[in-house]
Amino acid sequence: AHAMTTTSELHSVRQGAGRRVVLVHGFTQTSMSWQPIAAALARDNCVVSVDAPGHGQSADVHVGLREGSRLLGRAGGTACYVGYSMGGVIALTLAAAHPGSVRGLVLVSPAGLVPVHTFVPAAVGRGTIRFLCVCPASVAITYGS
Repeated sequence: AHAMTTTSELHSVRQGAGRRVVLVHGFTQTSMSWQPIAAALARDNCVVSVDAPGHGQSADVHVGLREGSRLLGRAGGTACYVGYSMGGVIALTLAAAHPGSVRGLVLVSPAGLVPVHTFVPAAVGRGTIRFLCVCPASVAITYGS
């Protein structure tokens, strides 16, 4: 079953139970973009799909990258964060600013106006992130039924 929740700032959808995994979509998408993957992950995890600032049901939230990452952390809590494109940059910014909140970080084609390589040493160098996986644009991730 799905539980729709709205944080004070960002909208999120939670499903499943277990270790928390937070999914952050790319530019012009919504949390629903993750639905097939979220459903598969929710078999063994608590999955939180977040509408990023300016998108979906968080469309009225207009903030910059650093504040958006802080709001993401409030919506997702301590978890493994998976970010696609713009969502990858937001998750990486969260990891750099609040590494204690990020147990793992998976970046799929992280993109944005900020050079991603400038954040990776700050995010990983503090030693609190257990794993970091950066998938280039040419990598396709598929899930079987």
